[in-house]
Amino acid sequence: MRRPLCAAVLLFVLTVRILLAVCPPEAPSVPDGRLAEADGRIEKIERSGTEENSWRLTIRAVSVRVLPEGRETDPGGKILCEIRGRQSRDGDSGADAAPNGGLRIGQTVTVKGRCRRFAGATNPGQFDASLYYRILGYSFRMRNARITEATDTYYPLRDGLARLRAFLSECVGQCVSSKEAALVRAVLLGERCGEPMQRDLFEGVGLFRLLGVSSLQIALLGTALFSLLRKRGLPVWAASAAAGAAVLLYAQMTGGGVAVARAAMMFAYRMTARMVRRTPDLLTGTALAVFLLLWQQPLYLLYDGFLYSVTAVLAAAILVPAARNRVQTAAAVPLAVLPLQMRTAGMLSVYSTGMYLLAVPAVTIVVLSGGAALLPAAVSNLLADILGAQGAQGAAGDSFFLPVCTALMLTARAAALPAELVLRGMSALSLFLARLPGYAVITGRPGLVQTGGYGMLLLLQAVPEMQARREEHARRRHMHLVLRSAVLLAAALCALFVRMPVRGMEIDFLDVGQGDGILLRTGDVTVLIDGGSSSAGEIGETVLLPFLRTEGVRRLDAVVLTHPDLDHCNGMLTILEGAEGPIPEREDGSAVLPNGLEVGVLLLPDLDESLRTEQYRALEETALIKGIPVRRLARGDTLSAGDLLLTCLHPEPGGAYESTNAGSTVLLAQYRDFSCLLTGDLERDGEETCLEYIRSRPDLCAAAARLTCLKAAHHGSRFATGEAWLSVIDAQIAVISCGRDNLYGHPAPETVKRLRQDGSVIWTTAEKGCVRLRTDGETAGIVFGTANWYH
Repeated sequence: MRRPLCAAVLLFVLTVRILLAVCPPEAPSVPDGRLAEADGRIEKIERSGTEENSWRLTIRAVSVRVLPEGRETDPGGKILCEIRGRQSRDGDSGADAAPNGGLRIGQTVTVKGRCRRFAGATNPGQFDASLYYRILGYSFRMRNARITEATDTYYPLRDGLARLRAFLSECVGQCVSSKEAALVRAVLLGERCGEPMQRDLFEGVGLFRLLGVSSLQIALLGTALFSLLRKRGLPVWAASAAAGAAVLLYAQMTGGGVAVARAAMMFAYRMTARMVRRTPDLLTGTALAVFLLLWQQPLYLLYDGFLYSVTAVLAAAILVPAARNRVQTAAAVPLAVLPLQMRTAGMLSVYSTGMYLLAVPAVTIVVLSGGAALLPAAVSNLLADILGAQGAQGAAGDSFFLPVCTALMLTARAAALPAELVLRGMSALSLFLARLPGYAVITGRPGLVQTGGYGMLLLLQAVPEMQARREEHARRRHMHLVLRSAVLLAAALCALFVRMPVRGMEIDFLDVGQGDGILLRTGDVTVLIDGGSSSAGEIGETVLLPFLRTEGVRRLDAVVLTHPDLDHCNGMLTILEGAEGPIPEREDGSAVLPNGLEVGVLLLPDLDESLRTEQYRALEETALIKGIPVRRLARGDTLSAGDLLLTCLHPEPGGAYESTNAGSTVLLAQYRDFSCLLTGDLERDGEETCLEYIRSRPDLCAAAARLTCLKAAHHGSRFATGEAWLSVIDAQIAVISCGRDNLYGHPAPETVKRLRQDGSVIWTTAEKGCVRLRTDGETAGIVFGTANWYH
């Protein structure tokens, strides 16, 4: 066996993955919502947003005491603490211009604050903050925390690196314009890109390398330093040791993310191999790094960032050597990471491969240009600090040093100019591509079988190529391999992109917090009914769009608004703004990025002018700008597609009611023998009016008396789903959409009691997360949360 270490690590990885599937680790016990006090050491300090003197501390907790009783609980790992201002030992806080708010890494501190658990994913496609932070080793977070005690001892090396990073970040801000400075900091120092619009724009076209430190920066820094030291006459062992140590320190300074840690370990392995005069092997180095990382944290196997990083390296080691030309070489890594991109985002850009390749020279220029600018900028700042410290005594030297500082800063700005121009060009090119068709193509999230099949087919087309390249005149003797590779690649892409159509009908009641969001699908039609929340911000970007992309929904044949309250429509604006069509600009001049969706028609309730609120008109205007037809629904209107029939039961045409809730659109969905009544926020006089219409039609009376599912109105409010309503409406299942611990007490106990007395089985999104009903028209099944997706 040529690589026994690789085989051993592969067996180790498979064993760990099986153990994680069979015996998943238990979530740490969190005193959620309780005031607590924690003792531990500061491991990381970073600014929180753009607020002055606002910090996020990572504390390695030793003990946690729940207040006021003082009961100790298991800390379980690290704590993310959000504090403001400089924290002194007596707990007072105040504005402080010192680096890192006057705090030092390694200090033993006592932190007091209110504990909060990280939110888990309750809908398919939703970001699972609980899993993400558990992978990073965090147990919970503390909001509005303050430090009550702190020691003087700290870690000099790690704290010095953190202060060096803060100092260099300030230097970048002085020699690069503010808009591009965030990207330069991301590339050189690993800071998070501050502008969401720019971050989303770059991620959309595959420019991930411009949003943080990657293996390219590690390789550039380490290789350049090793070559420089060798040219200066240092022996191989000394140059290798120095370069490896520098890379490890750089990885520590920039935050030490999993991809950076993997790259630093692999570079250290390369330098160690040079020291002992052995040829480094890429696969062996990768296996060693994977083993060390998984030994430290087995949950990395569930982390897309780790999988993406390792897959890219394996592609470089396996697929690139099998390539016959530059095109195959360039496409090897993008093809390998394709299923991971689809798994993470549920969408792709047709331009991502080309932009991914452009990112390599772009990052190289930014690293070289930005790195060259940091030296004169740092010297200038150090001289300025010395002059400031000298005060009046140093006035005699000002006439010499001040011009020197000015000249150094001008040099720094000139050196940073190529990086600034490249980043501006990449931003402009990305925005141009965002306005072209194909920027956002919804692909859906591939399943485990699809991903595994795709990987196997890629390997099958690569292995014969590698064998043929070892033979003489391989191109002439094995021309059939070209055709074989093309067929296997086409089969792999088909296995990855082809999605099976919906069988029967599916209705998803999404967990949007205190609000409503319902997706109804058959093989013929897809309808989104409401989409908003009063308890969760940006619900369109955090729940609706990720869910639609995960499910591979490219077209919404109809978007229905039951009534214009924010908890039903604020997320729908996000859907409509980014739908296919002209790209509008917001008032601040920023463009709205396309989301890859096509919307057939917007259906609004046919209400009196007095009930057409600002949100109602905003939806209508946005749809018209995007070229989406707008229709108004009233009782008697129908929508049919295949075996599905949607009938509007309420409101009456031009209906005037005492509230928008009473004018909610009520839809009866019938699919063969299955039926579901969707009621919006209907209550009081609206229920009475709707019942009058149902009683006037025998077919509707019969359907209402044998419903499969009822979406309880107004989140289970006590003013809705009254006794008169339930005397006509009889459903086997009742679904209530409401937020956890909401301020309104939904669902009301009296409403729950009425439904149970009526014989309905009740499911709430607050308890179960996303509630999905599946039916073939005769029988129905139900799943909850993210149970229908693997993690």
